[in-house]
Amino acid sequence: MPLFMDGRRPTMRTFLKWLIFGPLAVVVLVFSLFNRHEVPVVFDPFGSDIPGMTLQLPLFLVMFVCLGLGVLAGSLATWLTQGRYRRSARDARAELARLKAATPAPAQLVPAVAYKP
Repeated sequence: MPLFMDGRRPTMRTFLKWLIFGPLAVVVLVFSLFNRHEVPVVFDPFGSDIPGMTLQLPLFLVMFVCLGLGVLAGSLATWLTQGRYRRSARDARAELARLKAATPAPAQLVPAVAYKP
């Protein structure tokens, strides 16, 4: 009996995803509900009291934006440091294509005749 709309059955990977991300979603929801009070976010690094440089935002929003920015910064750093591996894979694919193009097509194989001494 399929449980998905496209007729597939759930796999162990699907079960593990729900096992991990289900409780994590509940924790994030509870965190958001309990941290709704507003906190001042000051954009002036020298701490002057200019009213246009301060925003009042909910704490959970500040935390999630900082978390998202950290994930983006980490992803960018990883992507930049792994550039040499992507270049190596791209060069290997190009060399494979060049070698396939240079190799002649194999001749039609003729069935072997059994040898009888």
